[in-house]
Amino acid sequence: MNRLYFVFIAAAALTSVFANPVDLGPPNGVLGPTDAYGQFRKILEYQELDAGDGVRLPFRFIFESATQAESYYKWSGWRLPLLESTAVRMPGFNDHNWEVTLLCGKKMHFQFPFIPSTAGGIPQDGVASNPDGNEWEAELETLGNNDKRVTISRWDGWEMVYRGGRLIRLTTDTGKVIEWEYSGTGDRLGRILLQPNNEVLLSVTYASGGRPTAISVNGDVYNIGIGSQILNSIQHPDGTTDSFDYTNYDTTNLATHYGFGDPSVGDSTMTHTDRYSVANTYTWQPYAPDTSQPVPGLPGGQSASLASTEEIPLLKSDGVWNYEPMGTGQVNLYSSPDMKRTRIATNEVESLEFFGQDDAQKVLTRADGTKTRISE
Repeated sequence: MNRLYFVFIAAAALTSVFANPVDLGPPNGVLGPTDAYGQFRKILEYQELDAGDGVRLPFRFIFESATQAESYYKWSGWRLPLLESTAVRMPGFNDHNWEVTLLCGKKMHFQFPFIPSTAGGIPQDGVASNPDGNEWEAELETLGNNDKRVTISRWDGWEMVYRGGRLIRLTTDTGKVIEWEYSGTGDRLGRILLQPNNEVLLSVTYASGGRPTAISVNGDVYNIGIGSQILNSIQHPDGTTDSFDYTNYDTTNLATHYGFGDPSVGDSTMTHTDRYSVANTYTWQPYAPDTSQPVPGLPGGQSASLASTEEIPLLKSDGVWNYEPMGTGQVNLYSSPDMKRTRIATNEVESLEFFGQDDAQKVLTRADGTKTRISE
């Protein structure tokens, strides 16, 4: 799918996020637990961080098979947007292209002014362009050597401030201020505070090495189980537990492969057993990068190219449906594959197809033949 279309999706979502009432829904999924490229995405909703006056921020874990880098919080493959909202340069693109990961888990993109004569286009201070033309603005300021501040704001007073790539402050349209304090082990997030009285909305407890062991949300404590930099369990305040078991999914594979899975072994799986002891297994293919054009710095000289459906971690099964791409179109950073899924028990088929310029239109066909145009 075209990158600019993603800008439209994410920025439009943000506009609804900060409208009244506030909408901080998760990233959209259409054909089961997948993203727009057919890669596996698992979203777990817990509770909301209550800042009063209707301001409620989601405490939400998201697993994505597309994630192929170790997590600073040691739960590789997963992310907790409430702790990990960032504004950073986009890897693999020109330096003036920035990606913002919002508190809800959605993303949007900005292009800052840049010096065109420099390699990659060095970003300059100023207001970013926003191709979809919505009401949001982003401003880049250089405060010192390699110290940059990004401020995202809207006319009615909503504002998010990022420094060093991390969210440090959120201001609402009514003037409510929430701050992110990075006082945890290794400069990780320690607390989220409601001002002006430093009221603690969330706090994180760490073990040695920066591994989170507990997160307190509105006074409720969730115990976090992590082993070998992989999330194993989340224990609820009432003592019930979500547990996670994996096969062919390990950070040690990063030493010899581009991702957490070893393509020569076979598929990767995750079995999620929820707090009610209901288990479900998800299966996806590991990254298998094109090695025909080696890129310096990757293990074994591997390439970061995502030139075909064989090379990205597409979901293959969620235990109820089997998934597969349709046709022979390429899957890369600029296009989305047509996908279909077949219900294991009945052989019913559903599909998601992309049409129009830059794959800008989606049509979902249900098992009964009903077609729905999808907009985000």
